[in-house]
Amino acid sequence: MVRRSVIFACMAVMTLIVPLILQGARAADRDDENLPDELRSCRIEHPGSDFQGERREHMDRDNRREHRPECAALASFRELNPTEDQLRCFVIAFRRFAHDLVGQRFTVLSDKPDAGGPGICQIDFFRYRSNTVFRAKVDLPSRRVISTQITRNTQPDASPGEIVEARSMVEVGAFATRISTTPGLVTTALLGGGILPSAGGSSLCITDRCIELRYYGTTGTGTAPAAEPSGEFFTFADQQEVAVAVVDLTRQIVLHSEIFP
Repeated sequence: MVRRSVIFACMAVMTLIVPLILQGARAADRDDENLPDELRSCRIEHPGSDFQGERREHMDRDNRREHRPECAALASFRELNPTEDQLRCFVIAFRRFAHDLVGQRFTVLSDKPDAGGPGICQIDFFRYRSNTVFRAKVDLPSRRVISTQITRNTQPDASPGEIVEARSMVEVGAFATRISTTPGLVTTALLGGGILPSAGGSSLCITDRCIELRYYGTTGTGTAPAAEPSGEFFTFADQQEVAVAVVDLTRQIVLHSEIFP
């Protein structure tokens, strides 16, 4: 009789524990289960996963070759090593704007983990066609979009991801060799507009989103008297421009690149 009671008690405990375990597992996987089909099919692994780097890179390149803009945007965003909350913010906001972003080339302009309070994030997507910004503010604990804003025909500052992309397109071959051997290399990146002389007078940048990259190297150092205090000196470095390039991010082409002796 005692043994039977013990068995019944164990069964009752297991009846309570198993649903809790399953519920916890479902909660942990909730984001994956709710991942939009457009992103689920990208098969892009998180940078912290145990996937081999070479295999992940092949998958990312395959997605880009298949002309999947949403996959390319997610892959570029993950290359910046976002946190889990930042990735969750991306997914929730993307779901709201999927109708406007799927099949269109876009990027993440900025994301703010704390935008108005703990657990509130804000993320900006930029769609290259029509130069449109899609902004969403998200409550991460409830996975709810609080507000949205769409701004058309605008050219906000270049994002870190766009600068990385532009440099990856330019820094190849002889160009890469030139800057890799330049001491004290400094790179500046400015969003270009209008007819850029360094792009051969191209008018594409009037409507397209272009970035102008300029590379400088150190040619020597020296000292000079400081304004104050009296008798003090400061050290300076002479820099010379060693290369310049203009990238059209809308069309994903290099409009101009030049290296100097």
